[in-house]
Amino acid sequence: MKSFSLAGVVCVLCLCEVLFGGVYGGGGGTEESPYLISDPLHWQGLSATPDDWALHFRLTANIDMNQMVVSPIGTYDDPFLGVIDGQNFALENLTIDLPSAETVGVFGYISGSAQIKNLHVLNVNIKGRKHVGGFVAYNGTPYITNCSVTGTVSGTERYVGGFAGSNYGPIADCYVHCNVSGASYVGGFAGDNEGSLFRCHAEGNVTGTADEIGGLAGYSNCSITNSSAAGTVSGTKYVGGLVGRNDKATVLDSFSSAAVSSTSDYCGGLVGYIREESIVQRCCATGTVAGNRYAGGLAGISRGTILASYSTGSVSGIEYLGGAVGFLSSPARLENVYATGAVSGPEYRGGLVGLNSSGKVIHCYATGQLTGDVKVGGLCGYVLIDDNYEDRGNFWDTDISHIYVSAMGTGRETEVMQTLSTYIDAGWDFANETANGTNDYWRLCDDGTAYPKLSWQFSPGDIVCPEGVNLDDFNFLAQCWQQAECTGIPCSQADLNGDGSVQLEDLLLFAGEWLIF
Repeated sequence: MKSFSLAGVVCVLCLCEVLFGGVYGGGGGTEESPYLISDPLHWQGLSATPDDWALHFRLTANIDMNQMVVSPIGTYDDPFLGVIDGQNFALENLTIDLPSAETVGVFGYISGSAQIKNLHVLNVNIKGRKHVGGFVAYNGTPYITNCSVTGTVSGTERYVGGFAGSNYGPIADCYVHCNVSGASYVGGFAGDNEGSLFRCHAEGNVTGTADEIGGLAGYSNCSITNSSAAGTVSGTKYVGGLVGRNDKATVLDSFSSAAVSSTSDYCGGLVGYIREESIVQRCCATGTVAGNRYAGGLAGISRGTILASYSTGSVSGIEYLGGAVGFLSSPARLENVYATGAVSGPEYRGGLVGLNSSGKVIHCYATGQLTGDVKVGGLCGYVLIDDNYEDRGNFWDTDISHIYVSAMGTGRETEVMQTLSTYIDAGWDFANETANGTNDYWRLCDDGTAYPKLSWQFSPGDIVCPEGVNLDDFNFLAQCWQQAECTGIPCSQADLNGDGSVQLEDLLLFAGEWLIF
């Protein structure tokens, strides 16, 4: 019988590691024992080894690529299908310079059951032609979470994004701080979003030479939730602080503070163009808007539904300008919305809406200054003749606007605009009243000294007036302590977690917001 020495076995094992796993820092590429990546050569090896693109990997250190030349991981014909856990480590100083190529990014094409999590890419310089992303050029996987990108991303054509050029899968809890440039479908986060974005943020300067340009997404036909954008956004047509063109999709609990500008039509502080069947709810825009035609603090043009939202940025342009919406077109609905920004331009401008064509405007107000000569209105600049529109319970401030006419709404002095009864009598649904409903869309703490705000603008722990989480709120919570079946006022206001009772969980939530103003 032949015998094998221990030294011989060790040599065989070492040889296997060199042949099959030596390009990495250890591991076997399985879920239980992923390949380990800790230096630039490991990452370069991964990018050059398509046969490994369906395996498991884990970063164990920050990696400075020091401008090392690498190619995108994953192609259209051979996508990345594996799993990478960055463990919150970072790839730094990575450059990919392929100005004539498609699907250019740290990851080129991700598909199938691939998973990427906890990976951060810092100071990238990505250049490509089409489908260009700071993190991934084309994403078709159902799992990317807790990842980030900083640096510069540029493409000469369409589908360019700070994180994803084109996104077809859900992305959650990801962050971008990049300067992004391209032609069309350019976004601070995603150029083309056809997957959902949840708790994602983009910051930087976004520039497009054509249409569909957005601070978060250039084009989106899938949900965006709890997401935001900041910086500057500029383009030609369909330009928005958050989304350039929103196509039959929801935008919920999201905001933009980006300054927005366009050289053509459809420019909005939040969305450039909101198509029919779209819903924008509990959103806000605070950046300035400078366009040509159809420009608004929230949207340049809306054919969808905007609910419980507001804008504060100034709006300027040539015509069809509104503090909230430049052009409201059937079957559009604007409900429980307010605008405070100044609106300036030669014609067709309103404190809330520039031009209304069969749109419904319900329980809205405007307080911005207005300048211009033709078709100016305190609330709405112009309504198309014989139009089937709805105008219910709307107001504008005549003292601030210095405008006493409007195609819609009712003008009131500042003192009246800051009085709760003005709105209650018009059917508005406020907190602490039930005659107009129990949804409590609005809240007014300082009757006679402030304008109404949307209830969602207040911290959940800010139960009662005055504004801020303080002893008044604590005393209210104490009065409702250990009450069950909280279905009405006042107990339901102290039920911060919404489980029907006031217990320890509510007190802990309240403590986490103590002294927030």
